[in-house]
Amino acid sequence: MTKAKKALEQVEADKAEARQLRADDLLSLGEFAREIRRLEDKERETKEKVSTFPETPARAGSAAGRIVREWEGYTVDMKRQEIMRTIESVMISGAGKGGAQRGVFRPELLEIVWK
Repeated sequence: MTKAKKALEQVEADKAEARQLRADDLLSLGEFAREIRRLEDKERETKEKVSTFPETPARAGSAAGRIVREWEGYTVDMKRQEIMRTIESVMISGAGKGGAQRGVFRPELLEIVWK
């Protein structure tokens, strides 16, 4: 979570720098628009990743804390085993109709039922 917070702070700093460069007439309007769009995309992706993290961090000494720390090093089989061991089911709420929502991952529509 700290990495995400630092990434978001860096994006804000980069946006401020881009605004200042534009104000000083060192960036064309097109360059400025492309840079702001890139930074906003990065900001949105980071926020989407963060929204999938648990609200309360697992205690450092707990099994969940160990899994969170080691997850990236797990093989696919190890990940599958942990998921099967800890999750009872996943409930997916309806997203409604609308083309704008198609293809967009919305973690708030998922509810995990833990064993």
